[in-house]
Amino acid sequence: MQRDVAASKKIEIPGVIETIAHGLSIALARPLLLILPMLIDLYYWVGPKILIESLTAPISTWVSESDASGSSDVIEQLDKIGRSDITWMLSLFVPSFLSEIPRSDLYEIQARAVLKPEMWWLDIPLLLLMVLGAGLLAMIFAVPISNAAVPRSRPPRNVVSAVGIAWLRFLALLVLLIGISCLILGPLAIVTAILLLIGLNVTPLLTLTLVLFIMFGFIVLWFAPDAIVVNEVGPVKAIKYSISMIRNYFWQSIGLASASLLITIGLGELWQLMADTPPGLLFGVIANAYFATGLAIASMSFFANRIQILVPGSVQDDTGPS
Repeated sequence: MQRDVAASKKIEIPGVIETIAHGLSIALARPLLLILPMLIDLYYWVGPKILIESLTAPISTWVSESDASGSSDVIEQLDKIGRSDITWMLSLFVPSFLSEIPRSDLYEIQARAVLKPEMWWLDIPLLLLMVLGAGLLAMIFAVPISNAAVPRSRPPRNVVSAVGIAWLRFLALLVLLIGISCLILGPLAIVTAILLLIGLNVTPLLTLTLVLFIMFGFIVLWFAPDAIVVNEVGPVKAIKYSISMIRNYFWQSIGLASASLLITIGLGELWQLMADTPPGLLFGVIANAYFATGLAIASMSFFANRIQILVPGSVQDDTGPS
């Protein structure tokens, strides 16, 4: 590994700015890659909202009757969840302009319809469906982008197969990360509860630990989804590849992540200011899809260029093994 890293210093690879420019160029040349984010925004504009009040209402009643300490806060949060649109989960891993924008700032022809299942047991499969759908949409978005970033060409049948395999691997990655988080944070929560019983409030310390844990995980796992579609590997190897990337190209990776976040947040505010008119709304949806797709391509290109140096032969392109 050390010899590979040493050899990488002799190989010129594009920097952060060049990689972002390259990603935006590919997005401009391949407008079909923008379709999925735009379709999701179309749904958030005119599609129905789904509420799960039938699930949260009985829980709120039970908490209210228990007279437990802090029950009012729990009830308030449950009511808020019950009134929230659970379809926002579909845009967890796919860029969307309209998923979070306030409706008061948005031009609309009519209010979105509301669907509320009457039976609480129907809400559980709906929530599961949203999680599975979010992962599937993520891979439908990411696999074609990875093919453009590497680059490699595939017949439609192979693309569909790659999406299905990547979807299963991505779900496995989510399950693995949730399990690791529970193993690490679970004992801390138990210790905090015990200390509270004996009069020691370490909740602020636990909150700080949680924030640092999330920040650390966000950084070291930045490239794990990219590894699943670029290298076509499972969740464990994807995590290893991401950690290797961060360890060997730390400041470049931080630069890419920071630039991507700044561009996304800054331009998102601009698109929101324009969304109260029909032309502004249309422009915001298209522009958001373009920049988000270009940045996703840039991230995968950045990763592919460097992981091939760290792990030779780990990326397959049109020319065969790298």
